[in-house]
Amino acid sequence: MNMLQIPRRVWLTPGERLIEFEAHVQATGLQLSDLDRLNVVHVAGTKGKGSCCAFVESILRSQGFRTGFYSSPHILSVRERFRVNGVPISEDYFVDLFWRLHKCLCRFLTIMAFHFFLESKIDVAIIEVGVGGTYDSTNVVRNPVVCGITRLDYDHTNILGTTIEEIAWNKAGVLKRRSVAITVPQEKAAFEVISQRAKEVECALYVCQSWEDYVIPNDAEQLVLGIAGKHQLENASLALQLARMWAFRTGNGTSIEAASISLPLKGMRRKKMFFALNHVRKFILLIFRCFWPGRSQKVTSNGINFYLDGAHTPLSVQVWNSCCVEWFLSASSEMRKNPVRILVFHCTKGRQAKQLLPPLIVCWIDIVPLTVCVNRCGFQYALFSPPATASSDDPACGNLTSVCFGRYYHAVIPADVASLVSKREETEVAVNSHETAWLDLISDCPSCKTKSFTCVNDVYNFVKEIAKTVDANNERSVEVLVTGSLYLVGGFLSFLDPDLCGTIGPS
Repeated sequence: MNMLQIPRRVWLTPGERLIEFEAHVQATGLQLSDLDRLNVVHVAGTKGKGSCCAFVESILRSQGFRTGFYSSPHILSVRERFRVNGVPISEDYFVDLFWRLHKCLCRFLTIMAFHFFLESKIDVAIIEVGVGGTYDSTNVVRNPVVCGITRLDYDHTNILGTTIEEIAWNKAGVLKRRSVAITVPQEKAAFEVISQRAKEVECALYVCQSWEDYVIPNDAEQLVLGIAGKHQLENASLALQLARMWAFRTGNGTSIEAASISLPLKGMRRKKMFFALNHVRKFILLIFRCFWPGRSQKVTSNGINFYLDGAHTPLSVQVWNSCCVEWFLSASSEMRKNPVRILVFHCTKGRQAKQLLPPLIVCWIDIVPLTVCVNRCGFQYALFSPPATASSDDPACGNLTSVCFGRYYHAVIPADVASLVSKREETEVAVNSHETAWLDLISDCPSCKTKSFTCVNDVYNFVKEIAKTVDANNERSVEVLVTGSLYLVGGFLSFLDPDLCGTIGPS
């Protein structure tokens, strides 16, 4: 709470501070007119304001009126400032209310980003949408140079809708009048919605060609993208086209050379794009240096290879779209023969484990002959845990922050983050349901052992114990795929790469 009591910014006039505060009030979902229903008694002055208000409150309460009393400062507890019928707000209610308003954090951070960028006098801002597009806080940008839409899939369906058309409508809300947008190839229903919204706002829309449509010199083909996985090639292609379009529209076209960008919608994917050798090398080198934690990331610790990918939609997991599982199979196959493969899985509220787990089974059936597999799923262990790094029984988690997160956060913030800190009972139910879903899928594969945990730390220690007993001659490797949730990946990174610098942190 002390961090929230910051000095006033002296460069704002009182009037400006009031206007700013009014905006903050409305950002929490209140209209200023709502305050009229409180029938406010407003007391100002230098001395005795608190006493006067206390008197008024006592008088009206004794007459049978239900009173609310807001005062400052507090003596022992901040809860003293908020009273109903003379009783301070309860700890539970206070925490609930705090986080209910704190869920606007995404908006606050967006505003901070805008300030930071403007004060830093940058040339270009690359802004990622939070959720959706139409109603996302980042969508206050009215005149973007160019907009991009990556592959659409079912996610945040409680917010964006349950059909691909509804999701596409929300995502296409970033398209602006007389701007330019580029999308990767989408399924027909989604593309029709995007195209219609583009027409409505007179936004030029292009479809990005696949990576295979580029004519790249042979001696440059061996360079590898910094974010591993074949599915990243599509993202790389879109990134290139967005960069080129930005350069063209801002008069910096010579900085990124390629074929003409004025390609018709239907012909864009059919046209081969040629890049001079030096530009291909420069472009791919920049992408090779890109580091984006938790996406197709491999980290080695204590001789164990961890493959971290926050894939949390069916499309991002399934192997037939060359995503998470294929990356894991390809990367882990480079290790020593007969590895011990371990799956660590969790998915947050609003997502179904029954949709995310099957690709992890199917991949081994499709790619590895059953006679070669240890079992149909290919994993010797399947472990399930919430993203929490430590158990709620850990004394280190007994502070107010952990109480706020562990007991109340689940009910008042978006479902993705709520899963991090849901009640212990709910967490156990969720983790057990994930294990049950997995067991149903591998009912005829008894050689895959499963186990549930209460925190990432326990999983990490369990995996290390497995590694110690795998092979005394150190001829087998331990390969661990962590997937299903970026929060779960984040939990592991807190141990494996705490500085998010791409290198292993202290053991």
